[in-house]
Amino acid sequence: MPKSTSCQRLSKSISRATEILSFTGRKPFTANSHHLMFLTGPNPAKQFRNAIIDGEEDKAITIYLTLDGDKSLKDELPPCAPFPSKKNVVAETPLYLATKHGLQKLVRKLLELGGDPSLCNLRNETCLHLVCSLPDRPEIRAMILDLLINWEGKDTQGVPLEKVSINRVDEDGNCAVHYAAS
Repeated sequence: MPKSTSCQRLSKSISRATEILSFTGRKPFTANSHHLMFLTGPNPAKQFRNAIIDGEEDKAITIYLTLDGDKSLKDELPPCAPFPSKKNVVAETPLYLATKHGLQKLVRKLLELGGDPSLCNLRNETCLHLVCSLPDRPEIRAMILDLLINWEGKDTQGVPLEKVSINRVDEDGNCAVHYAAS
């Protein structure tokens, strides 16, 4: 799939998140603010991101799914929407970050909640590139690879989405197999 199609799908994910927020009466994040103004207390998105980076998988899942009043982070931050950024740049998504850090249970949960591993990040990498880059963790890599390769997602109209491609080339000209072999 061409890079522009992946960008279009990522843009649709962001638009969908904004629609959901508008429908619920909450103030959505904008291209200028990129922070979740409607969340109170310590920023749950930041706590979630930090738990992923620290490898605290159970804590990350709890933060993502726990209700705070009538809202949970999964309602505010879809698996394929970028994390909010004060620097006004598109950040990694929860699914990319969980894959990059080898958090198998969280990857499974994010895929179940609508995550799309075939979307590309700014370097034109899919989740497959990231999991194949995991050093010294063959059992975790195998479990996540199995999840990604066998993933069958559907869009909001129920139309099957394109499966993740092992032939997708990143901006350096490498496919996921190049990273797995190195």
